[in-house]
Parts: sequence; structure tokens; C-alpha cells
Amino acid sequence: MNIKTINYKRYGVYLLSLFIISLGASLSIKANLGTSPLICIPYVSSLITKLSVGTTSFIFNILLIFLQTLLLRKDFHKRQYLQILIGTIFSIFIDFTLMLVSPINPTDYISQLLLLPTNCIVMAFGVLLEIKTEVVYLPGDGIIVAISEVSKRIW
Repeated sequence: MNIKTINYKRYGVYLLSLFIISLGASLSIKANLGTSPLICIPYVSSLITKLSVGTTSFIFNILLIFLQTLLLRKDFHKRQYLQILIGTIFSIFIDFTLMLVSPINPTDYISQLLLLPTNCIVMAFGVLLEIKTEVVYLPGDGIIVAISEVSKRIW
């Protein structure tokens, strides 16, 4: 197996992981029992602004990337600018998966409770795939890594 084949598979799995993570985030929105930390601010922003969750997620991701560049300065590797593309794809996936799960409308607390572990399992599987590919962080993860790196330098 040559290197190019391996990279294409890796990036294919990475894109699949973004889709699965966005599906988990959409299911957490549909459960209506609180959202995952990854989508919390974009979801609340979408309720306030009437923009789609994907659009507010995109704006939030750009803000997180900007903050990373401020925190890391010269240590912000050029490869991490791929987060802009990844954040865009992820935002599109969020709106798409919200459309896919739109027929799911749990009407009682038991249905919501049943949907909750489903979204956790789906999202966890997506994150597992994302981490295994070692491509690039989602902006929400990237800001945590940046804060961690900066705080080590401070102490």
C-alpha cells in the first residue's frame, strides 16, 4: 500500500469523523436536555440571532482560531490554519445533520433520556475516529491545546 492511498483513507475517515461528531451534536440539540460543550455557544447564539447553528458554529470557530493565533503567536503552526477549512466543513455538516434528524422530536422526558446516551455514543465514536487520524484539531479542541501550551509556559 503506498503513502497516497493511506493519506486518502485517513482524510476520508477524518471527514467521516466530522460528520459523526456533527450528528452527535445535532442529536444532543434534539434531545433538548442541554447540548454538548462543542455546540453549546453556537446553539444558544443561533437561538438569539436566528442564524442557523452551522452559521453560528462557523463564526465561533473562526473566533477560536483567531484566539489560538493570539495565544500561540509564532508557535501557531501553519498547518493549524486547516482548522478554517475543517471548521467550515463541520459547520456545514451541523446544518445538514440537523436537517437529517429533524423528524426526531422526543415529546416526553423518557424519549429525551433515551436519545441522550445515543448522542453521547455517536459523538464519542466520532471523536475516537478524529483522534485516531491525527489530521488537525477542531477549533474547539485547538483552543484547549493552545491554552494548555501557554499555561505551561507561564508556570
